[in-house]
Amino acid sequence: MVRCKLYVFLLLLFVATPIFAQGTGKIAGKITDVATGNPLPGANVFIESIGMGASTDIDGDYIIVGVPVGRYEITCNYLGYEEVRDSVTVVAGQLARKSLASRVTYIEGETEVATAQAVGNFEAMNQQISSNTITSVVSASKIQELPESNAAEAVGRLPGVALERQGGEGNKVVIRGLSPEFNKIQVEGVSMASTDGGDRSTDLSMISPYMLAGIEVSKAARADQEADQIGGSVNFRLREAPENATLNAIVQGGYNDLRREFQDFKFVLSGSKRFLGQKFGAFANLDIERRNRSDNSVFAGYEIQDEFAIANSVGFNDINRINRRFGGTVVLDYSLPTTKLKFFSTFSRVDADQELLQEFLNPGLREHRYVGAVQETNLSTFNNSLRLEQFLGLVKMTAGISYSRALNEMPKNYQLDGVEQGAFVQNFNYERPTELGDLEGFAVEGTLGYLNPAEFVTKALNDTSAIYVDWIYDRSSRTEEDEFTADLNFEYEPRLTDLFGLKFKFGGKLKQKDRSFDLESYEHAMWWATVDIVREDWADRLAGSPYLQGYVSTQNVRFPYGPFLDSQYDSERFLAGNFNINRIPSLDLVEDFVSSVPRTDQGNAFGLVRNFNNSIPADYQGSESYLAGYLMPTIEFGDRLTLIPGFRYETNETEYGGNRTSALGQWDDPFAYDSVTTTRENDYLLPMIHARLNVTDWMDLRTSFTQTISRPSYNRIIPTWNLLPPRSLTWNNPDLEPIEATNLDVALSLYNNKIGLFTVGYFNKKIKNFIYNTTTYVTDPEQLLESYPGSVQVGGQVFGFVNNPNEADLFGIELDWQSNLWFLPGLLSGLVVNANYTFTESELAYPMVSPVFETTPFGGRRIVGSEETPYTAPLIDQPDHLFNLIVGYDYRGFSIRGSARYKSNVFLQDHFFPELRVFSDPITLFDLSIKQSLPWQGMQIYSNSSNLSKAIDTNVNEGTGWFSNRAFYGITSEIGLRYDF
Repeated sequence: MVRCKLYVFLLLLFVATPIFAQGTGKIAGKITDVATGNPLPGANVFIESIGMGASTDIDGDYIIVGVPVGRYEITCNYLGYEEVRDSVTVVAGQLARKSLASRVTYIEGETEVATAQAVGNFEAMNQQISSNTITSVVSASKIQELPESNAAEAVGRLPGVALERQGGEGNKVVIRGLSPEFNKIQVEGVSMASTDGGDRSTDLSMISPYMLAGIEVSKAARADQEADQIGGSVNFRLREAPENATLNAIVQGGYNDLRREFQDFKFVLSGSKRFLGQKFGAFANLDIERRNRSDNSVFAGYEIQDEFAIANSVGFNDINRINRRFGGTVVLDYSLPTTKLKFFSTFSRVDADQELLQEFLNPGLREHRYVGAVQETNLSTFNNSLRLEQFLGLVKMTAGISYSRALNEMPKNYQLDGVEQGAFVQNFNYERPTELGDLEGFAVEGTLGYLNPAEFVTKALNDTSAIYVDWIYDRSSRTEEDEFTADLNFEYEPRLTDLFGLKFKFGGKLKQKDRSFDLESYEHAMWWATVDIVREDWADRLAGSPYLQGYVSTQNVRFPYGPFLDSQYDSERFLAGNFNINRIPSLDLVEDFVSSVPRTDQGNAFGLVRNFNNSIPADYQGSESYLAGYLMPTIEFGDRLTLIPGFRYETNETEYGGNRTSALGQWDDPFAYDSVTTTRENDYLLPMIHARLNVTDWMDLRTSFTQTISRPSYNRIIPTWNLLPPRSLTWNNPDLEPIEATNLDVALSLYNNKIGLFTVGYFNKKIKNFIYNTTTYVTDPEQLLESYPGSVQVGGQVFGFVNNPNEADLFGIELDWQSNLWFLPGLLSGLVVNANYTFTESELAYPMVSPVFETTPFGGRRIVGSEETPYTAPLIDQPDHLFNLIVGYDYRGFSIRGSARYKSNVFLQDHFFPELRVFSDPITLFDLSIKQSLPWQGMQIYSNSSNLSKAIDTNVNEGTGWFSNRAFYGITSEIGLRYDF
């Protein structure tokens, strides 16, 4: 609190100091394309005689402050455009307006209007060139010309960025080999609330590309940015109203190859207008769509037997997933020469209806399980911000308040399990007795001739008459996060000499976050008859219903499965015909049946019984208070060298409450547990420095040394534990330390009208305090901590989270080339190319603990101790190689873009047995987009097709080389009409 008061006092003292410089003025204006009138973001505006200048923002606006009184020649440079010069007179204390327009220059002496995709490349290249830090950009024109299905897909084409997917659609980003929870996601600099139930990651598929004016991916944090971005930060810039009124409409239909249906659609309506002599602008966007994001998958489980990995189970999922999105954006701005007030509000909601059909075979338990589940998920995000930019003499003040909210609800998840016991041939064993034949593509040669999990289906009896209903479930959950933010920043740029420039920037930020999670789980074991009266109650209440056909008496505890069978299900297309999925339940009957059964807190009663042992320990609620301050000077030595040193101070206090169970195996009410609240505080002083050297007019070198952090996931620091019978414990660790990273980045860029922009970069990160889950095998009473409950005893195990004492070393190389090939002959001059490659390598020692076994007299084994068995592996989610290629072509009103994305194998799951670790297979995706202008003014027709090669996501068990999961999505296609006015 003392630090906070002192910080506020210093800010007020600075504002109260006389800051209006004498004998200087300002120059401001807009840089546009002479042919189209569109703004040119990232243009370099320079007064060579006194060494002063500025770059245009995303709207093409610039301002130069502290210019001595006099008359000057002002120069504008923009890659791909001709240089423009004009004169301007500066009067003391006044603002001189000077706007410039430039034109595309392809060949000396010849000018043309840039084609649509070429404009997108020019914008992106110039914004990256004008930045003093290491940044990748997706420009406004590139987003709007041939838009992606969502914002994540656009970000995923940048160097160093990999996508995580759901149903074939990108939804989260891995930046430079670091998982989504280690990256910051923002809208106009406002952090989006986390949409995940447990960690701090955000779903980017909520962001519509039609509301965006650009995407900036910062890979080296500045002191004026929040420090929790070990991988990087993604900032979505919103569209504002341009000078001319606009109206845009899109009507789109889509086809899903997996389901062979043409039911997807999208409607987009947006418009803008400026009022009050161009001072006030309003932009609004509405986006409604339906997308089928279904998938088929096969998965397998593995265990260690005789020191080798063997498959012990296999399952098949047919998931029908329909996402319905609704989103809207409003952006209002009021602009004067030295004042800008901006308000924005974005809302996005995705209602996902998911139907799951599953077969699961477990030869070890001799079980064949059949599952039907109906799930509804509602995910909403809400972002609001009001910002003020105000010049006070030589000082630029920016201030803002914002509110961000995420709500992730699962109001229902109805599930019914049927099981067939004794479901395999009597002579079943794990040795390979046959060849796989028509299962080619799933048969990977393993070790010791053990059975491939795909072959389990050949050993199943598939006796429908032996199946009975095993369990029914209803689960619901709600995750809620609200974040309030206020920030205040000042930039002061005194003029020292013509060859030495200095700018001070400092400010602070306050944030308050509230978060909660609630899980409710209701279940009933249909095979488990606790007392006769319960069985009789079930029989009486359901008498005469179709679910009891074949139910003999109340003494028969097996509830019939036959009435639930779906005789209409067609499995011929499942997993491209490699497998069939059969004997699955009708989801209409599952939903009708489970929803009709009442919920109860009493175990010995008719109905779905609340499982307190699942529901109570998972619930939590809490808050976080955040305070930050920074100082970041910018020092310019002529027009060649720029240094941006600085430091950032952050303090964060958390208070989370959770539940600790004090009874084992209890479902009934009253359920004994303790509610516990813990607080923790950490603060950091983080030095950072960026440097840029303009080696020549066509080459620059940028480097940075920064320190960043990542705070632990919510589900790891909530103070809960859950007792496991008879003497073990699962617990979270409120004392976990944030992950810390020291980052070195270097990038060399070459650029001119023929090369375009070519960048080669190197990055290295030293990361400590990675969090991992560990197991303690309690073999000595001294291992029992005082904080453990008394039921944890010798012979038990304790599962929890700790900070890794070993440091991770991550480094990589990025190559990025963007160019418009105007110099090629004839029609080839319409080509544009974007290609990037990223190599990443990481190494972390995982300090796993392995049990030490002793053979018992009866041939069994028991744990008698444990030993440290560290192993070295890459970071989770880190691909070794990423490659993106985009080739576009424009000719008059025709545009086409083909793209390829390659991602190498990725380490996905660690384990103290190397044979049970999981990697992904490499995958390549091909997409194609086409657009044609129609004879009517502003009308266009377009089509997009994704995953043309029908690539399959495959994860592999390291010990056998066999699949642990394979997901198939098929091709998705869209065709639409677009109107731009």
